[in-house]
Amino acid sequence: MNTISLCSLICVFYLYLFSVAIAQEDYHQTKIEIDSLEKLLQTQKDTTKLNTLYQLALLQKHSNPNQSKKYIKGVILNSPKTQIKLLSSSYNLFGSLLKAEGEYQQALENYLLALPLKQQIGDKRGIASINNEIGTLYEQMKNYKQALYYYDQALRICEEIQLHVGAGMVLNNIAVIYRNDQQYDKAKNYYMLALEKGKLANSENVLITTYANLGEWYASQNQYDSSLYYSKIILEIDKKQQNKSGIILSSLNIGGVYMEKNEFSKAKLYLETALQMAFEINAKPLISNTYNSLANFYERQNQFEKAYLYRTKRQNLQDSILNESNQKEIARLREKYETEKKEQEIITLSQENLIKDLEISQAKNRERIQIGSFVFVLILAGIGVFSNQKRNQYKQKIVLAEKDNFYFAALVEAQEQERKRIAADLHDGLGQLLAVARMQVSSLEPLIELNTNPKELEEDKENYEKSVQTLDLACKEIRSVSHQMMPYALIEQGLVSAIKELTENINELENNKMKIDFITNLINIENNDYNRLNSSLEVSIFRIVQEVIGNSLKHSDASQFEISLNQETDSKNTELILLLKDNGKGFETNQITETKGLGWKNIYSRVAMAKGKIDVLGKNGMMIEIKFPL
Repeated sequence: MNTISLCSLICVFYLYLFSVAIAQEDYHQTKIEIDSLEKLLQTQKDTTKLNTLYQLALLQKHSNPNQSKKYIKGVILNSPKTQIKLLSSSYNLFGSLLKAEGEYQQALENYLLALPLKQQIGDKRGIASINNEIGTLYEQMKNYKQALYYYDQALRICEEIQLHVGAGMVLNNIAVIYRNDQQYDKAKNYYMLALEKGKLANSENVLITTYANLGEWYASQNQYDSSLYYSKIILEIDKKQQNKSGIILSSLNIGGVYMEKNEFSKAKLYLETALQMAFEINAKPLISNTYNSLANFYERQNQFEKAYLYRTKRQNLQDSILNESNQKEIARLREKYETEKKEQEIITLSQENLIKDLEISQAKNRERIQIGSFVFVLILAGIGVFSNQKRNQYKQKIVLAEKDNFYFAALVEAQEQERKRIAADLHDGLGQLLAVARMQVSSLEPLIELNTNPKELEEDKENYEKSVQTLDLACKEIRSVSHQMMPYALIEQGLVSAIKELTENINELENNKMKIDFITNLINIENNDYNRLNSSLEVSIFRIVQEVIGNSLKHSDASQFEISLNQETDSKNTELILLLKDNGKGFETNQITETKGLGWKNIYSRVAMAKGKIDVLGKNGMMIEIKFPL
C-alpha cells in the first residue's frame, strides 16, 4: 500500500473509529434505555407514544438500523401534520438510515421533505445539517455542482449562528470536492479554513479530520515533510485519547512517508511499533496491513527473504480471516440448502396433481385466448385511431406555437428597434440641445458679476445656479432614460460591456444593499475582446438580466447577486449558459405560472424565442439557469 492510499484509508477509518468508540462506551447505557422505553411503549398513546418510537429509532440507528427504520416509518405514517418538529426530525433520521444503505435517491427525497419543516420552525442548526447531508448525497452521485450549492447554504447558516464545528466539517466537504476535481490549491485553501474553525471551536473531531485530509493532500503533492507534520499531530491526539487503533494507523502512515523519504531506520521504528500494538489488541485486519507495510519496507531494502516472510505471514492471516468468514457463510448456505430441499420435496409431491389440473385448465384457456385475441384486436384498432387523433392535435399545437413564437419575435424586434431609435433621438437630439443650452447659460456667469447692485447680484447668482442645476438634472435624466431604453454599451460594445455597466451603476447607488458580481468566459484575456453574439440574442439576454435584477432588488432582501455568462462546448454542440443567483428569501416557483405581471412571461417568451431552456429554483435564495444553443 503506498503512502497516499494509506492516508486515504486513515481519513475514512478515523470516522469509523469515532463511531466505534462512542458505540462501545455507550452500549450498556443504550441497552438499558431501549428496554425501559419498550416497556413504556406498551402503556402510551398518541403523541407520547410517537415520541417514544422516535427515541427508540434514534437509539438503534447504528446498532439495529432495520428496527430503527420500522420505528421511524411508524412515526411518519401516524404523526399529524401539526407535529412539525417531530416530522422534520423523523424525515431527517429516515434519510440518514437510507443514506447509510446506499439508497441515495430515497434519502434525498426524505431530506427534502425535512428541510422546509426545519425552515418552518426556524431550526437553523437542523437546516444547516440537512443542507450538508444533501450536499454529501449529491457528492456521492457525482453531481458536484449541486453538492457545492447545498454546502454553500450549510456554510452560510453555520457562519450566521457561529456554529464553528459544523462550519469546519462543511469546509472539509467542500475541499474534498475541489480535490476530486484536481483543483488542489483551492482544496488546500478550504482545508486551512476548516483548520481555523477546528481550532476556534477546540473540536478534536474537526481537527483530526482536517489534519488527516491535509496529510493526504501534502503526500499527494510529494511534500512529505508537511505530510509528516500533520500525521504526527494526529498521532499525539491518538496517544492522548489512548486510541490504540488510531495509533496503529498513524504509525503505519508515518512509516510509509519515511519510506518515501528513504529514511528507513525511522520507518522501521514506526512500523514495528504498529505491529506490536496490533498484536496487543488482536486486531487482525491491522496486523495484516502492518505485515504488508513491512514486506514493502524490506523489498525497498533489497532484503527479499524478510519481505517474503512478511508476505507469507500476511497471506496466512488473510486466509485465516477468510476461513472464519467462509465457515459462517457455509453454515448459512447449508441451512438454506436443507430448507430448499424440503420445499422441493413438497413441490414434487404436488406436481402430479398440478399436471392433471393443467390439462383441464389448458382447454379452458384456449377458448379464453380466442375471445381475448378478438377483443385485443378491437382495442388495438381503437388505440390506433385515438393515437392518430392525438398526433394530429399535437402537430397543430406545434404549428400554432411556432406561429406565436414568430409573431412574438417580430414584436420584440420591432420594440427593440423603436427603443434604439428613441434612445438615439434622446441622446443625439434632445441631449445635445440640452448640452448646448448648458454651455450658453454658463457663458452668462461673467455678465452677472457686472451688476453693481448687491441685492440684484445675489438674486441673479441664485437664479443662475438654479438654472444650471435644472439643466444638469435634465441632462442626467435624459441619459438615464436613453440608457434604459437601449444602453449605449449594448449597441456599440456588446452584451458583456452592457452587463458590466449595468452592475457597476447599481453597485454605486447610495441606498443599494445588494452587491452584484459578474463573471464570464466570453472575453479573450489577451486582448480584452470577444466575438459579438447575434444582436437579438444579446438584447434578449440583457433584458432577462435587467428583469431578474429588478425583481431581486424589489422582493428578495438579498445582499449578494451573482451573474455568470459562460460558453461551454462538448463533442456535440455549443451552449451559452446564463446563471443568475441571489442569497435572498426565495419564492415558490409554482406561483410563476399564476403571476399576473408581465416580467416572468417576457422572460419565458424570450427564452423560447431563442430556443433555450430555463430552470428556476426558489428555495434558499433564487437560482435561474438558462441554456441557449449557439
